[in-house]
Amino acid sequence: LGKIKLLPDGRKEKTKFRAVIVGSDYKKGRDYEADTYAPCPQIVTARCMIHDAVVNQKQCKKCDVRQAFTFGKADRRAFVHCPPGMKRSYDADGKPLVFEISGNCYGSPSAPCRWHVEIHNAMIKHGFRQSTTDACLYILDELRVLVYTDDCLSTFPNTPEYNAKYKSFVNMLTSNFELGDDGFQDCNDYIGMHLEWNADRTSVLITQPSKIQELLAESNLLNCKPMFTTGVPKTLVSERDCPPENDIAQRKLMATKPYRRRLGQLLWISRSSRPDIAYQVNALARVAHNPGIKHWQESTLLLKYLSHTQHMGLAFRYSEPSQICMWSDATWAPDYGTFYDNYRSTTGWGCTSGYNLLSWTSHRQPVVAQSSAESEWYAAADAAKEAEFIKNIFADLGFSDYGAIPLLCDNQSTIKQTLNAVDQRSSRHLGMRSHFLRQQCHSKRLGLHFVPSRYQVADIFTKVLPRPAHEFLRSRIGVMSPTEFHSWRASNHKT
Repeated sequence: LGKIKLLPDGRKEKTKFRAVIVGSDYKKGRDYEADTYAPCPQIVTARCMIHDAVVNQKQCKKCDVRQAFTFGKADRRAFVHCPPGMKRSYDADGKPLVFEISGNCYGSPSAPCRWHVEIHNAMIKHGFRQSTTDACLYILDELRVLVYTDDCLSTFPNTPEYNAKYKSFVNMLTSNFELGDDGFQDCNDYIGMHLEWNADRTSVLITQPSKIQELLAESNLLNCKPMFTTGVPKTLVSERDCPPENDIAQRKLMATKPYRRRLGQLLWISRSSRPDIAYQVNALARVAHNPGIKHWQESTLLLKYLSHTQHMGLAFRYSEPSQICMWSDATWAPDYGTFYDNYRSTTGWGCTSGYNLLSWTSHRQPVVAQSSAESEWYAAADAAKEAEFIKNIFADLGFSDYGAIPLLCDNQSTIKQTLNAVDQRSSRHLGMRSHFLRQQCHSKRLGLHFVPSRYQVADIFTKVLPRPAHEFLRSRIGVMSPTEFHSWRASNHKT
């Protein structure tokens, strides 16, 4: 199996050839154990580590283990037939011989789990402790390592003591496994994201140029006309535009369109470096089970916007270590969908610290809200859960606890109902959500505050905005072009 591996900026890194076992004949309990689970870190943890490196001017290094899955120990004896193209061997009776797998191999269902056991045991033996918030984050004093399958992201203070500790960690990996580099590379590329640092490590721009270029090239939109917003404002992506069963022509046409492939690439981009497209990507994902021509056209408009802004990325900039801040918003009862799936509001929230956007989401609420205040309540409760997660990650990274986390909402009724149950008759059906949010506020873990809608950062995660509002909030969440990024760095240094 041959594959050309590209760097995030589109340049060729190497050509990879790998022999992979055909695992379709594997049987649970016979060829592998029932447990094949291997944890994978959340990308927000990586962003929090990059934020920590920028704010505290730490070293940020990466290294990767070559052929990682082959270092895991097989959970039981396994055999494979002679691969095609290889000369067969026979026993004395003329029967073809098979190969016994002495270790782990790509294609085995248990390979990810066995590799995780190996790297976990090696990290613990070296003195690291595993985070209780993210199972792939390991901590040794102020040295933090995030293991993303075979890629390790490390941050640590730039002191002789911690440079020595990191060197010891790299030596441990080298002695136990095989690294693809020397382990001391600055983190300029990580899991498909390209990181452009300034000279004094006080800012970084996260982009995905090769992924966006690949997507545009596949769609033949490299030289398309620009689009200045992610879609048409006040126009919903609706399930009502899905082709009915009797519309054979539209269904056949859409069967020739790589809608889900396009959507999968857009989802990765929106979750990694482009929060400004999160709402529209989520809206398009809701109809992936039965997309229509209109949905394909809407996705093309989104690609035209990406083509116009393909060099933009998410900027992390230095600021004094500051409090986590949550922003929550909701669009109440949009009229879309089917009889069973209509009037469900859209939740949008973001988490910032200083200038930097750490986490965000845009998704449809699980139940129908009966008022705008109720939909905002659901969104705020969802943001409160993320606030607890980010607060725990920050504790693992050594940030100070600043007390109650501000949660900014633009609905006064939601704020008043949360702080005091002033109208129990209209809110008694909310149940666990209301109690959780109210408890977080009364225990001083969360502080609910009002923000005018114009400055509500989360508004960009709940609807397609007109161009002026879209560009204003896009800059507020830190999505900027390299020119804007360098301009900010220059002005920041002057001040």
